Amino acid sequence: MPGRQASAGNVDGRLTSAEGAERRAKRAAAVVRRFRAAASAAACALAQRLAAAPFNLPAMEMWMAGGPAHSACVRR
Repeated sequence: MPGRQASAGNVDGRLTSAEGAERRAKRAAAVVRRFRAAASAAACALAQRLAAAPFNLPAMEMWMAGGPAHSACVRR
């Protein structure tokens, strides 16, 4: 790509799969930290349950009981 330096990764400047995975992991951790800092405890608990698959009945019940405020936090 024009304007990009080949400072990391392969000779042509693209990231290796390990470097790409590391960047994605760091970015995901930063997103989770920001969410935990801004969201309520109930929204954090709900997000943990929603992150697990498959969607289960206790998570659905918690979603319904949480109301729109907690739902809005999770959808950010």
